[in-house]
Amino acid sequence: MATVPRRTLVGVGVGVVLGLSACGGTASPPAAAPATSATASSAEQGPWTWTDDRGKNISLPQRPQRVVAQSGAAAALWDFGVRPIAVFGPHKLKDGGRDPEVGEVDVTKVESIGNVWGEFNVEKYASLQPDLLVAGMYQKDSLWYVPPESVQTVDQVAPTVGVQLSGKPLVEIIEKYGELAAALGADPNAAPVVEAKNRFDAAAAALKTLAAAKPDLKIMVVTGAPDALYVA
Repeated sequence: MATVPRRTLVGVGVGVVLGLSACGGTASPPAAAPATSATASSAEQGPWTWTDDRGKNISLPQRPQRVVAQSGAAAALWDFGVRPIAVFGPHKLKDGGRDPEVGEVDVTKVESIGNVWGEFNVEKYASLQPDLLVAGMYQKDSLWYVPPESVQTVDQVAPTVGVQLSGKPLVEIIEKYGELAAALGADPNAAPVVEAKNRFDAAAAALKTLAAAKPDLKIMVVTGAPDALYVA
């Protein structure tokens, strides 16, 4: 089976999350139910546990405060109310503008530890003293945009959480990020999150109506790069 180009996967995964949820306003994923795979006290000092999509169990003496995230994961967490201290992966364009992959993240208020594939400043990452790293996964057990040669060192700095993106319905991916955000202290019932969910549901309903009215309609999902257009 042919390998799907990386930017195609980005476009289909995080890009579609942001695109669909943006209907009618600022891009934000919908709210999710309270975390079911994590336990965290209402106080920041309580113990915190999480089982990620690799089956990896993470246990910390208190809820993580200093979160570093791959740009797509940062976008989803940001929309749920979590504010990462640093990002890696596409987040800043050549003209200094914000890369669409990072969603609504304020790139002027987060540290950058890498902006392109293969770029991950391990020394800077360690210097930030992170409590947790979050990244999506397209390939089994492989954290998106964490270079293979850096995995061992990254794991020694702080625990990592992987969120599976491929082979899962879009809504399940959004819900998983919502659960993680809630476990990290975000309020799933905050007004911006509820409003975003309503926009998402309205967009989903409109799409179903369109599909029913035009059963022969074919949809092509694409993502663009300066030198190519990838199709999924």
